[in-house]
Amino acid sequence: MTRRGWDDGHGPGCRQVGLNGVDLGPWIWNREHVLATARGVIRLRERYFVALAQTPHVDTSGFEPEEARVVTGHRWMSIENIAAIPTMGHLVAPRRFAELLPPILVGDYPPEPFDLGI
Repeated sequence: MTRRGWDDGHGPGCRQVGLNGVDLGPWIWNREHVLATARGVIRLRERYFVALAQTPHVDTSGFEPEEARVVTGHRWMSIENIAAIPTMGHLVAPRRFAELLPPILVGDYPPEPFDLGI
């Protein structure tokens, strides 16, 4: 599936954080997992695209009530800070994010999207 075939390149994740109208770059990663919610078990299929944020402001007005309940904050962080989060007893998802992000930040994208794991 091409990025334009996925919600015309402006996926739900873009709307949820106020990135409407952003042209998405390459599709770089996939992730699939199961999440238990108050409404039951949900199978999530995620696609990760490169996108440049034009503002540091995160707009959560597009969140569903369940998302607003479980996502309690957003922060812009350095790779070093992301890598340190598990040492403070918190979770980072996907777990390999800090490991896989550096090449992406310098424009070294994988030739094909690959599975990140959980």
